[in-house]
Amino acid sequence: MNENAKFAALLLVSPPSRASCIAPYSTNGSHWHELFLCVAEKTVYHFEAFGKALQPDALLQTTFDRSLGAQGWTLKVSRLLVQNDGSACGVWLQVVRDIYLEYVASDEYGGGTFLTFLERRLLEMGVRDLCALHGVAKRAAGKANQAFILE
Repeated sequence: MNENAKFAALLLVSPPSRASCIAPYSTNGSHWHELFLCVAEKTVYHFEAFGKALQPDALLQTTFDRSLGAQGWTLKVSRLLVQNDGSACGVWLQVVRDIYLEYVASDEYGGGTFLTFLERRLLEMGVRDLCALHGVAKRAAGKANQAFILE
């Protein structure tokens, strides 16, 4: 069985308790999005820092509909606008990834509430844009983004 078949089989069986996959991807090589595949919830969360909705004919939407969507999965799209410049999308992916990992470790995991959890954590941190992200969180996100760029 090849690796793709093994991954597909994992997604279709009874979900392990905390199995997830985090997949950043770029559009046009210049703007980054992130997918969070939550096996326990049979949900894919989509994050894009400008909070844009997916168009019904978008490649991601149509691919999802034909694959995981056809297997009973749900696609939830974040409409949270946090980016206010043309260059910080990678840093935002790191911030949201860290919050997703908090979600996976929390008691809320499995309830289909990551987007609510994300918004609440950002508000608790006082973050609505990168100017408000400071201290350890800003340094960690910046370093992770730089390491990702260098890979």
